[in-house]
Amino acid sequence: MIRNSQNSKEDMASFKESEYAEMVVSWLRARDWEVYKEVGAPGKSQRAIDIYAIQGDADSPRRAVGVEVKTALTLRVMEQAEYWKRYTDKTAIAVPEAASSRSRSFAAKICQEFGLGVLLVPEDPQDGPLAPYLDARPKRTGRLETPDLRP
Repeated sequence: MIRNSQNSKEDMASFKESEYAEMVVSWLRARDWEVYKEVGAPGKSQRAIDIYAIQGDADSPRRAVGVEVKTALTLRVMEQAEYWKRYTDKTAIAVPEAASSRSRSFAAKICQEFGLGVLLVPEDPQDGPLAPYLDARPKRTGRLETPDLRP
């Protein structure tokens, strides 16, 4: 689906969250991340994160990144991403690049306070790669609780 900067809000809404997620998955895999989709949290929680990625091998410390992919940067998605900080080294939210810059700026301040990253996904993959808008602060060093990655 080809998009340009003059598309209407209706056109943007027709671009599915799953299509944005595939762009994020491709971007991570191109950077040597092992990617899992819709990973559930350990224990009895019914929560799942859209993308859970691991980098590193068994002989070195592995890094984990969680990404919530949504069509808008809302308080609800911020809460979902914040929950996953206990299971990842970094957690981010991927949203369309075309989101309102005024509201995105305020939302980015909130994300920064909570140590969440923001990835901007282009409307069209031909427009270029994802752009890290705000990098997540590393949460901590040490051992993380790891979700069950079995299918």
